[in-house]
Amino acid sequence: LHMWHIYTGGLRQMNDGKWVASDIDLARTLAENALGTYEWCVDSLNVEGQYGKGAGKSLFTVLGAMWPRTHKFMTSTPLIDTLKKAAEKEGVKLYTEVAAKSLITDENGKVVGANCEKADGTKVTVNTKKGVILTSGGYGANPKMVKEYDNYWGDNLTDHTLTTNVGTNTGDGIVMAQKIGAGTVGLDVVQLMPSSSPIKGTMTDGIWGDASQQIWIDGEGNRFVNEYAERDVLAKASLALDNGIFYIIYAGKDVNENGELQGATLEDGLFGTTVQSMVDNGHVWYGSTLKELAENSKTSAGGAAPAFSEEALRATIEKYNTYVANQKDDDFGKEVLAGAIDIDAIENNPDAGFVISPRKASIHHTMGGVQINTNAEVLDESGNAIDGLWAAGEVTGGIHAGNRLGGNAVADIFTFGHIAGASAAQ
Repeated sequence: LHMWHIYTGGLRQMNDGKWVASDIDLARTLAENALGTYEWCVDSLNVEGQYGKGAGKSLFTVLGAMWPRTHKFMTSTPLIDTLKKAAEKEGVKLYTEVAAKSLITDENGKVVGANCEKADGTKVTVNTKKGVILTSGGYGANPKMVKEYDNYWGDNLTDHTLTTNVGTNTGDGIVMAQKIGAGTVGLDVVQLMPSSSPIKGTMTDGIWGDASQQIWIDGEGNRFVNEYAERDVLAKASLALDNGIFYIIYAGKDVNENGELQGATLEDGLFGTTVQSMVDNGHVWYGSTLKELAENSKTSAGGAAPAFSEEALRATIEKYNTYVANQKDDDFGKEVLAGAIDIDAIENNPDAGFVISPRKASIHHTMGGVQINTNAEVLDESGNAIDGLWAAGEVTGGIHAGNRLGGNAVADIFTFGHIAGASAAQ
C-alpha cells in the first residue's frame, strides 16, 4: 500500500505533456524498509518518538500523506544532537562551517575525497579510503535554479518564490556530482508546501491539526478544496485564490466523547510558539466566539484582508460537521473526515476559542537530483554506478517523481542514508 501510494502520488504530467513516475525499485525499497528504519533509529540510536521508545500510539496523517502512517519523531535539534553523539561514539570526525566545493577522483574515475573550504576561506582537502556519500539536501533555497528547470508550475513560480528551506539548500551537491559525470532525474519539478507563512515562506506562524480535521477556506469563508489531497493539488487550488492566500480554521486538538473538537486555547502551539504569541505578532486571528473571530480578522495578519462574516464561518463549519457525521464530503470528496467542531461548547467555554491562520504556498521539497540505484550508488548518465560515490536524501531524484507524499522525506533520508552507509562500508 505504501509503495502504491508513493507511485500513484508521484505520477504527474509535466507542462510539455510527458509523464513522470517513481522508479518502482526505489519506491519499493523505501516502502519495504521504512518501518524497519524507524525501529533501527529507536533501538540502535536511542532516537525517541513522541511516546518514548517504539512506535507507540502516535500514528497521524501529515498534510499530503494520503492516510495515517506517520510516527511523531524528535524535533530537529535534539534529533541532530542524538545523531552527532552516535557518530562521535564511533570515532567519526565532524567538520562544521566547512563547505564541500568539488569531488576528487583518481586516474580511474573513482571518487576519493572532496575539496572543501572553511568559512574563513581556508582550504581543506578530505581524502577518503572508500569514497564519498552525498547527503547535501536539495535546491529549494535556490529559487533561480528551481525556476530554470521547472516544467510543472509555470507562472506560479518566479526566481524570488519564498521557501520553507534553510538557506544552505542550494543544490551544491547536485552540481558537484554533475561535474564528474553523474546523471540526474526529475529536476523539472519541485514540491510547494501549501500551508506556509505568507510573509516568510516558512511553516511557522500558524497552527492547524491533523489533515483529517483541517478546514481550508477562501477569503469569504468558503471551503475550496479536499484538504486530504496531495500537496501539489492543494497548492494549485490555493494559488488560484486572491494573492494565492487561503486560511485554515483551527479549533483545538482535544475531542469529547463524540469526537468533536473542544476549542483552541491561547497556550496551544506549533513549532515552539503559542497561539498567544502568534496573535501578539499579528500572524493569526483568535476569537472566543465566531463573531469575535470575524471581527478580529479585519485586523492585519499575514498581509491578508479577508471578508469573513460570522454567518459565513458558522455555515461552513456546520456544513463540514454534517459531512463528518455522515462520513461523506458532498463538496470535495474528502476521503478521511474527523474533528467536527462543537461551536456551542466552544462559545460557552471562556478558556476556548477559534483560530484562523493565513497561509500561502512556498517551495518546500525538490523531487529531482542525482540518480541512484537501490544500493544508493550514484549513477552516471549511461546508468552505470560511479565508483566510490553514494547519495541519500533530497540530493537524489527518482523516488518521489512529480509529488512527494507527506512524511516520506524523513523516511527517505533515514532509509537511504542507512543503505548508503552500509553500501560504502562494504
